Order: sequence, then C-alpha cells, then structure tokens
Amino acid sequence: MAVNESRARLVVTPTASGWSVSGEIDASTVHILVEAFRDLSLTESDRPLIVDVGEVDFIDSSGLRALINLANDAQKMGVGMVLQRPSPPVVRRLTVTGLDDLF
Repeated sequence: MAVNESRARLVVTPTASGWSVSGEIDASTVHILVEAFRDLSLTESDRPLIVDVGEVDFIDSSGLRALINLANDAQKMGVGMVLQRPSPPVVRRLTVTGLDDLF
C-alpha cells in the first residue's frame, strides 16, 4: 500500500487541548500515529494529554500498543493521558482486551 493511501485512512491533527485522531489505526497506518506523537514534548505541560478518538472507525492491536506506549510516556512525565470521546470500535476493543481501565 502506498504511503498516500495509508495517510488518507488515518489523520492525526493537533487541537487546542491535545490531538484528534480519525480513521483506521492498524498495522499499515499506525506509523502515522507514532510519527505524530514522536516529537511531542510532554514536559511542556502539567495537564493530561488529551487524545480525541471519537472518529476512529477501527483499531487493531498495533494501534492499542501505540496508545499504551503513549500513555506510559505521559505517565512517566507525570501528566497522564485521557482518551476523549472514544468511538464504539475503540470502546469495544478496549473492553475486550481489559484496557478500558488504563485510559
């Protein structure tokens, strides 16, 4: 799959309160999510990192892994992370895997 095709399937946008993620987070698109958060400096804020996942249509284990890693990084910096407006597919995946308490 071409990079442009995967980018069209997942969009990560900075917002005033954090980040908005929309589309499909899977093995072929997770690199977009990881790249977006790679340069994030969690030390610049004392507020939790807010990630709006209300427009995520699909998430697989690679997407969950990326969110867990980001949550762990935020926790290490003492700011925490909140998944805002989780879509039904995100809620379902978090519940099935027992990760709903993490976020």
